[in-house]
Amino acid sequence: MSRGQETMNYQYIYWMAWYESKRHRISHTDTYFLKEEHTRWGHNWTTNGNDYCKIMVLKVLEDDERYKSAVKNSAIEDAKVS
Repeated sequence: MSRGQETMNYQYIYWMAWYESKRHRISHTDTYFLKEEHTRWGHNWTTNGNDYCKIMVLKVLEDDERYKSAVKNSAIEDAKVS
């Protein structure tokens, strides 16, 4: 590696995007996790019968705020299980 070059470390995270309905294109809330099992509750989500959760996988840099949020959220989920 030459001087001035940094190693870019990528990670995969799970993105849960929340919509008012399936017709909406812009999410009102976004949640990130490291582990797939932390997203399973989103598959059956219903609050008022209209909310919709879409779960996707993202490839992000380790210094990305979404990755940092995923680390924090997964630590909280792991603590609930312990």
